[in-house]
Amino acid sequence: MPKEKQVQIHALWGFCLAGFAVLRCLTYFFVWISPPRSILPSRPPSEALASFLLACGGLIFILSDEEITFAAMRRGYDGIPGSSSFLRGATANVKLLSRQM
Repeated sequence: MPKEKQVQIHALWGFCLAGFAVLRCLTYFFVWISPPRSILPSRPPSEALASFLLACGGLIFILSDEEITFAAMRRGYDGIPGSSSFLRGATANVKLLSRQM
């Protein structure tokens, strides 16, 4: 059971990384469709979403440690299917950290 939980968390990290890759491709596509016409820096909104997914994925990868997974299982946070408690926690922490900067 503990290994299955770690596999789910690693799969969640992989989904965040895959979402980042898709959004990065969309950014390149949008820049290719309409190249910048100004000297000022500008990026499509997909770039912000891509960086958010990359930050969430990195935090989820850090949280996929064996000790953290066992502690979450002991406290009963493993009842939510698909490891969404880890995703919710990582999303909230990344959002709070980005607001501080």
